[in-house]
This record gives sequence, C-alpha cells and structure tokens, in this order.
Amino acid sequence: MFRILSAAVLLWGTAKALPLCAQDTMRTEQYWLVRMRNHQEYLGRLIEKTDLYIRIDTAAGTVVRLSVDSIRHMRAVGTSVVRRWKRSLLTMPITHHYFLNASAYGPPVGEGYYQTQYLLLHQVAFGLTEYFSIRAGGTFGFQGAAAKISFPLTDYPLVFGWEGLFGLNSFSSPVNGQSRSLALSQGLVTVGTRVDHLTLGIGLYTSSGRWARAPFFSVSGTARLSPKFSLMSESILWTANDRQIFLSTLGGRIYDKTLVLDLALWYSDESLAPWVGMAVLLY
Repeated sequence: MFRILSAAVLLWGTAKALPLCAQDTMRTEQYWLVRMRNHQEYLGRLIEKTDLYIRIDTAAGTVVRLSVDSIRHMRAVGTSVVRRWKRSLLTMPITHHYFLNASAYGPPVGEGYYQTQYLLLHQVAFGLTEYFSIRAGGTFGFQGAAAKISFPLTDYPLVFGWEGLFGLNSFSSPVNGQSRSLALSQGLVTVGTRVDHLTLGIGLYTSSGRWARAPFFSVSGTARLSPKFSLMSESILWTANDRQIFLSTLGGRIYDKTLVLDLALWYSDESLAPWVGMAVLLY
C-alpha cells in the first residue's frame, strides 16, 4: 500500500513539474486548427509553443512558425473533425489565384509559385509582406509585371485589394497601328478564407496610353470539395473595339504537396475549349 501511495505521489509531482519545465516550449501530438488574423488557416500538429510563437507541423514536409500576435484563435481538433470538415493535413498551395486572375489575397509571406497554362503562358509570384505581393510573366512576344496591395480586415473574412499591371508587346509597333504597351488597374474584393472564397473585380486598362471606354468586370470563386480537390470558376467581361467579350472558365484544381493541376473548360464567343494549367509551389 505504501508503495502504491509513493508511486501516486511521484506521478503527481512529476505531472506538476512538467508544466514548469515546459514554460518556454511545449510539444504535443494533438491536431490543431490555427486561424490567423488575415484569415489564413493552418491544420497540423502543434510541436512547439512559446510566449512569442508556435510551430505547426503541417505534415507536408514543412514546419511553419507563426507569431502569437498574428493568431486570431486556435483550437485542438480530433481526426474525426478533420475528416468531417474535409480538411487535409497537407497545406494547400496556391489557393489565392484562379485560372488567370487573382483574388485580393496575396501569396503568404515568403511563399512563391510558378504557374503555366498550356506551357505557353508563364508567370511567377511571391509574397513579400502580408500586404504586398508581386508577379511577373508573359508569353511569346508579351511580357508583363504586376504588384498587388492587400487590406485584410481583422474581424471579418473580407479582403480588399488593388493590383496594377504593366506589359509590353515586343511584336507590335506604332507603325502598323498596334499597341506596344498595356497597363491595367483593378480593384478586388474577396469574401471568405484562403481556401474557400468569392472575388469581385472591376478595373480599367490602357492601350498605347489610351484608356478603354468601359471598365472590365470579373467574378471568380473556389470551393474546396475534398482534401485534394477544389471546384473553381472564373468569368471576365471586357470591351474591345466597341465589342463586348465574355470569357468564362469552369473546372477544378487538384492539389499535391507542392504541385497544382488545373483542368477546366473555357467558353468565349460560342467557342468551347479545354483548359490545362499547372503550378509549382516555390519556398
């Protein structure tokens, strides 16, 4: 009996001492859902926690370090909750960008990606800060670069953004009446998280320094249906030479750890064609 009481006291003392020894760091195998103030979410195992930061193992081969001041809330979840919410322990790369256009979200800080459509149109993007990101790319004869400013609201899943783009057409010249430069400015409003969101856009563009007579509009959205698949839609309406042009794309995005595959159908002027794109996450 004495041995049993001694063992119980020893276990109780050890349990009381462990939190004192782990004031600076804490390790656990529990799954945690962490939501940041900019509405980005992380799901994984909490492997370290201090007064200044936490570290989450996303089970995608990467460990992310998050500032405590940037966390809106976090809670422990079980594997049943993970399955019910259809969330994966893998991070989802490139969730802020649609087939062509972007949402008001920018790439996460320090994260970049390379994206291509039909292996003809190429672009790269990088998140410099929570509020500022850049992207650049082009195709044969055209090159351009864009900068985006994002303004996420703290208490609501709502992000306002502005993006400006400038490009050059190396195959055209003022002699034959074609444009050598293109500039674009658009405002974006995104409702939702980085995983599931809807974006409305409106903007103007110039050709050889002359502004278009009418603005262009865009409506885009994505919804996650499974751990590795999201449904995605994008529609853009603009005016060129006093003629309205409508382009709509509907399809899906397949996620891997660092690779994304886009498969869709796009419709324009009574024409229907397949859409194939690919993106690679760059750290």
